[in-house]
Amino acid sequence: VSVVETVSAEMTISGIEVPETEEELNALILALEATLNGLNEINENSNQRRLVEEECTCTSVIKILSIGGMTPDRRLQSEVPVVYEIIQSCEGNCDSDTSDNSGSKEGTAKSSVKDLANNLSSQLESDVFKDTLQEKAKDAGVEDVVATIQIESVAVAEEVQVATQTNAAVSFNITVSIPVQNFEELDPDVIHLVVGALNDVLQSVACPQDPDIISCVSS
Repeated sequence: VSVVETVSAEMTISGIEVPETEEELNALILALEATLNGLNEINENSNQRRLVEEECTCTSVIKILSIGGMTPDRRLQSEVPVVYEIIQSCEGNCDSDTSDNSGSKEGTAKSSVKDLANNLSSQLESDVFKDTLQEKAKDAGVEDVVATIQIESVAVAEEVQVATQTNAAVSFNITVSIPVQNFEELDPDVIHLVVGALNDVLQSVACPQDPDIISCVSS
């Protein structure tokens, strides 16, 4: 079973300068994502409740959705809203309901994506975020953009989107008989090429064509 939880959030940054080119804007987005994901990883490692049972493994990622308020006629921005989302994916025997983990034993309940977002918010309001972002921006060559930034506010959305998907692995055997003359006289490399070509053909012919099938491999 796969459980994907998504929550959006917004932070308001002051003192940010408008990137002069599209390349600089993309570099700023990458620096923001790298900083947010780095802080989120620290929070995950320090949160013992996220060490779930072996049957359920969770990972999370943060993506920047938009950076608003940037216009060419305003070189120094008073306030810039940055909208991002946190996506937590859990694979295995996972409980899709993480809205209340208070009754779970320590070390056995997975944190909800809302927990991750709230923990990250406290980090954003500290100097850790600003210092890390400035370091990442320097590595990306856009240090002037965030040289004088301050975090004015952070807001996490109330709604959490949850999607649950059940997957199953199915294997089956198909025997194909091909008449070949003088097969024992063929070079081993040629036989290897023939087998490889058969795999490609069987992959396109034998694999069911259905949108619910995630992957199909023949060998």
